[in-house]
Amino acid sequence: MTQAELAEKTGLRYYTFVSQVENGLGRVPIEAQAVWAESLGLEPGQFARTLLRYYEPELYRLLFDGAAEEAEPVADRAAQA
Repeated sequence: MTQAELAEKTGLRYYTFVSQVENGLGRVPIEAQAVWAESLGLEPGQFARTLLRYYEPELYRLLFDGAAEEAEPVADRAAQA
C-alpha cells in the first residue's frame, strides 16, 4: 500500500503525514488509531499496544511487562515452585 493510499483510507488530507509517521517525525493520533489499524488490516487493540510500546516505552513496561506472568495460571506457578 502506498502512502497516498493509506492517507486516503484514513481520511488524511496529505499523504506526507504518513511519511512523517514512518520516519518517527509524527505520531498516529490516539483518536485515529482504530481507523489506521483497520486501514492496515490489523486488530485495533494490538495496533494501539504496539504504538504505545514505541511512543511511551516506560508506560508500556509498567502496564504490560508483567502481563505474561499475571496471565499464567496459579497452578502452573505453584508447580514451578
